[in-house]
Amino acid sequence: MKLALDYGSAPGSRKALRERAAAPSRSPWSVGARSETGYVRSENEDRMARVRSGDADLYVVVDGMGGHEGGALAAELTADTLCDAFAAAPRRQARETTLRLAFAQANAAVHARARQSARSGNGGSRSMGATAVALLTVGRRFMVAHVGDSRAYLLRKGQLQRLTRDHSRVQRLVDAGMLSPQEAAGHPDASVVERAVGHQPTVEVECSAWQQLRRGDRLLLCSDGLCGYARDEEILHVLQAGGSAQEQVDGLVKLALSKGGEDNVTVQLACYGPMAGGEGRAARGLPVAALALSLASLGLAGAAGWAALDQRSRLQELRAVQAVADARLDLHAERVAALEEAARQPRAGHAVTGPAAPPAPAPAPAPAPAASTAQAPRPAPAPHAARPRAAPRKPAASQARPSPRPRPADAASAAASVPAAAASKPAPAAETSAPASAP
Repeated sequence: MKLALDYGSAPGSRKALRERAAAPSRSPWSVGARSETGYVRSENEDRMARVRSGDADLYVVVDGMGGHEGGALAAELTADTLCDAFAAAPRRQARETTLRLAFAQANAAVHARARQSARSGNGGSRSMGATAVALLTVGRRFMVAHVGDSRAYLLRKGQLQRLTRDHSRVQRLVDAGMLSPQEAAGHPDASVVERAVGHQPTVEVECSAWQQLRRGDRLLLCSDGLCGYARDEEILHVLQAGGSAQEQVDGLVKLALSKGGEDNVTVQLACYGPMAGGEGRAARGLPVAALALSLASLGLAGAAGWAALDQRSRLQELRAVQAVADARLDLHAERVAALEEAARQPRAGHAVTGPAAPPAPAPAPAPAPAASTAQAPRPAPAPHAARPRAAPRKPAASQARPSPRPRPADAASAAASVPAAAASKPAPAAETSAPASAP
């Protein structure tokens, strides 16, 4: 028989109204929950709840004890008091302190009701009590508090870790080394607890340290109707089968009922990360789309970065080319200035210090011996000095060269031909370099 305790399945209940009011519009959590009476008992004495206060979420699973009347009443009181005390606590109070105080108030409420039942003669409610486990999440942190043998598990990267230690007689024997975990599972006193909410005026609550959440973490809360009959390996196998949070919860309840269904079974599963915001295939497809969008964004950002880097490199190259061109222009300007300065200064060996000296006169030819009367004289070409030519440049005094000395044979020929040359064509006086002299 399935009891309508899933969130939202009982519209008129306080827990359903509280869950709808507290559910955030966009939460990183995906939650599944279910509670079953089983095949043997006629009433479900388990309760579960969830409440949100500020940025904190509280998940609760309670297993009542004390018979048909006492167990159900104790579980109801414990779940309601935990949620109400947590929601009414001041925000500035530490969350761990708030959780401990909530357990203390729940214990006081159940203990007071048990004493009242004892005074009224209601023997069924006199020994009532409850085991409880609570999961508190704040942002990306979580902690667990519990009393009794209701458990909490963490599934991370394929490893199932038990977060609570049973407050039972059998667990104390296991801790002392007197029993193995396999022997404790089938022990006759496996269901005997040494600590419960409402049994005593005060109760010691065991709280874990704060732990950091990771994407893909799954936190499981359950009563002993699951963990008292199914091994941890079997629970891990169901959680690894995949599916949405609710589908995994249904699989765990089915596993517990397959063991005989002798006890009530209550399970809550809170998944952080990949399955948040949806269930089943749609939820599993969401991270793929988000990953594709992230990769596209990274590609655009990388392209923009490469473009900016290429632009900076080109700018640096242009600056380097400009620097080389400027250096060459400066060197060219220095060379032009040096040439202009050298042109303004006279070069060595070519400076004119005074007026140009007149050309030196050609030396008079020496008298030649008398020629034979039998031989007719041949006309000699006019001397080189008698040829007309352009006015000579004014050489510097240091560069004036003397006229070449005539050879002896030429001197004799020149002396013999002077009268004939003079008779045939006298040389102009203005164009000769010196006056002709008679032999």
